[in-house]
Amino acid sequence: TPTSYLELLGTFIRLLAEKRNEINESRRRLETGLQKLLSTAAQVEVMQQELKDLQPILARTSQEVEDMMVVITNDKREADETKKMVEQQEKEANEQAAKAKEIADDAQRDLDEALPALDAAVASLKNLSRNDVVEVKAMQNPPSGVKLVMEATCIMFDEKPKMVDDPNKMGKKMANYWEPAKKLLNDPTKFLESLLTFDKDNIPDSVIKKIEPYIQMEEFTPEAVSKVSKACTSICMWARAMYVYHNVALQVAPKRAALKAAQDELNDTMARLAEAQAKLKAVEEKIETLQKQFEEATAKKEQLARQVHE
Repeated sequence: TPTSYLELLGTFIRLLAEKRNEINESRRRLETGLQKLLSTAAQVEVMQQELKDLQPILARTSQEVEDMMVVITNDKREADETKKMVEQQEKEANEQAAKAKEIADDAQRDLDEALPALDAAVASLKNLSRNDVVEVKAMQNPPSGVKLVMEATCIMFDEKPKMVDDPNKMGKKMANYWEPAKKLLNDPTKFLESLLTFDKDNIPDSVIKKIEPYIQMEEFTPEAVSKVSKACTSICMWARAMYVYHNVALQVAPKRAALKAAQDELNDTMARLAEAQAKLKAVEEKIETLQKQFEEATAKKEQLARQVHE
C-alpha cells in the first residue's frame, strides 16, 4: 500500500543515514589510527637514531671508566709504596733525632760542669769597677797573691815576662811578670773588657800547660787571694774558669763533631722525608680527583646503559 511503501522508504532512509554515520566513524577512527601509527613509526625511527647515536657514546664512556680504573689502581699502588717509604723515613728521622738529642745532652752535661764556674767568674768580673783595677795597678810592692794572679793573667794573654836578676841565685835570671802586668792594667776599662771577651774556645795548649801549675797551687784560689785583693780574686776565678772550660771543651769536641754529623744526617733525612711527603700528598690529591671523575663517569655510563636498554 502507499502507506507501507512510505514507511519502507523512511526506514530505508534512516538505515542509510545510520550506515553512513557508521562508515564515517569507522573511517575517522581508521584515519586517526593510521596517524598514530605513522607518528609512532616516526618516533621509533627517532629513537632508533638516538639509540644508534648513544651506542658509541656508551662505548667511549665505558672505555674511559676502564682507563680511569687502571690509572687509579696504578696511582694507589704508587701511593702505597710512597706511604711505606714515608713511614720508613719518619722512623729513621725519629731515631736520628733521638740519637742527636742524646749526643747533645751528653755534651751539655759535660759543659754544665764548666759553665757554673765560668758564669760565676763572669759575674764577679762584671761587679769589678775601674777603681778596683786601678788599685791593683797602683801597688808598688804587691803581695805574693796579687803577683801570682797577674803572672797567670799574663800567661793567659801570652804576655812575655821581663827577665831580671835572681836575687837568690847569683848570675841567674828570673821571670818578672809585674811590669807586663802593669801594661795590661794600664787601661782598666779595656783590661776588664778583654777578660770578658776572651776567646775561651781557642786557648793554645802551650798556654794551658803553663797555667796548669798555678791551678794546682793552694795560694791560687779565690779564697786565698780574697785576703789580699778584691780585683785579683775575680781575676783568679776567671783564670781557673778558663782552664776548666778548656779541658771540658776538649772532652766535648768529639761529641760536638759527632753531634754535627748526626745533625747533618738528620737534616738530609728530613729533606728526603719532606720530598716524599710532598710526593705522597700530590699522588693522594690526584687519586681523589680521579676518584671523583671515575664516579661521575660511572654514573654517566649507567645512565647511558639504562637509556639504551629502555
